[in-house]
Amino acid sequence: MCSNHHISTQAIRSLLLDGIRRLSEYATTDPEGFEKSIRVDTKIQQEAAARALKNQLAKAHKRSTELDTLIQKRYESYALGKITEKRFDTMLAAYEAEQAELEQSIAKDQQELDAFVQDEERIEKFLALTRKYTDLSELTTPMIKDFFEKIIVHAPDYSSGHRTQQVDIRFRYLGFVSIPDDLEPLTHEEQAEQDKLEAKRAKYREKYYRCKELKAQREAKAAQADEETTTETA
Repeated sequence: MCSNHHISTQAIRSLLLDGIRRLSEYATTDPEGFEKSIRVDTKIQQEAAARALKNQLAKAHKRSTELDTLIQKRYESYALGKITEKRFDTMLAAYEAEQAELEQSIAKDQQELDAFVQDEERIEKFLALTRKYTDLSELTTPMIKDFFEKIIVHAPDYSSGHRTQQVDIRFRYLGFVSIPDDLEPLTHEEQAEQDKLEAKRAKYREKYYRCKELKAQREAKAAQADEETTTETA
């Protein structure tokens, strides 16, 4: 169930801009790793494998057409009395069995190839965005609309003793992407902004725990007052 929680606009904007920067850098500095991360659910991972599958599909289609021709010729041979009915039935069964296997293989291979092509299209659309937005110094409304499909803000978690909050960012065309942590470090300005944001978060945490402590004290005093009133009444 969704709960009533919030996150600051500044924190969200900082996460979005950082996500664009890191993913754009990932796509340009390690294109092979980037494409592999996008094709995590696709069986074909590389262009060479896709070419091999295309050749395999072409051969399967060619053989299926040949079988159609062979079946037609066997019908003609049987009709002209050149082969017996038993011989015709045996050959026809063998051709049809091979053709059925080919059809299953073609359907499976075509589905895998289609998935690879769709991934290629999604990757190219995202790369077009990275070429469109070369200035990543500031997050703009058009960038948000073009780069992101969905943002999910989870409820705060205090299990570690600090307030942490998970935010899932779904990129347009790519979905949820895992970005490696070993990319180039933040610039001095970016790091300063991160430090500033963390200091603000620390201030909020301190305020939260202080309010929590005061609330506990008030509840303890109220409970003590109730107890004293009960004793006096008795």
